[in-house]
Amino acid sequence: MKTLMIIVTGLFFGFNLYAQELSEEQLRSMSGKERKEYKMQQKLEQQKELVKILDSREWVLEAYMLQNKYGESVNIQPSLNFVALTGDEATVQLGFSHLIGPNGVGGITLEGDIRQYEVRENHKPGTGAYVNLSISGASSGHLTMYVHASADGTARATVMDNFGNKLTYHGRIVPADESIVYKGQVVY
Repeated sequence: MKTLMIIVTGLFFGFNLYAQELSEEQLRSMSGKERKEYKMQQKLEQQKELVKILDSREWVLEAYMLQNKYGESVNIQPSLNFVALTGDEATVQLGFSHLIGPNGVGGITLEGDIRQYEVRENHKPGTGAYVNLSISGASSGHLTMYVHASADGTARATVMDNFGNKLTYHGRIVPADESIVYKGQVVY
């Protein structure tokens, strides 16, 4: 039994050492061309993962900054401010911990059904993807959303209504099961 544990532990550490990224010293020892190819390969792998997440329709943009249509911005809590997609439903939430709002977290929570959903990769490889979608629902009315996500997962989602109001969420896109958001109550 002891021998089996030693073998399993050795295999585990062996696979982990093989799967790790290159260290800074190894990167410095590479030529400029090799380093550039290595970094491009990493970006392409990140973009494949990003497109896979966006195509699944199971993702959350956890926002750390909000910007209005005049360009004014404010830092916000990612756990209360987000854009989330789960299947054919979308949730857009705005919340402030120091206020009281109809959703219970100092703001507003809008939900709706996704009517249109399109994912496109950027023309330049390794630079990210775009998502265009339309949301309709009882609480949200009709919203149009444009999401631009970089290969590293940082993203910007611009949400617009029919009256010209616009909010832009800046944050990170994560799979829905890894999200840390707290969803407030939807008022219909």
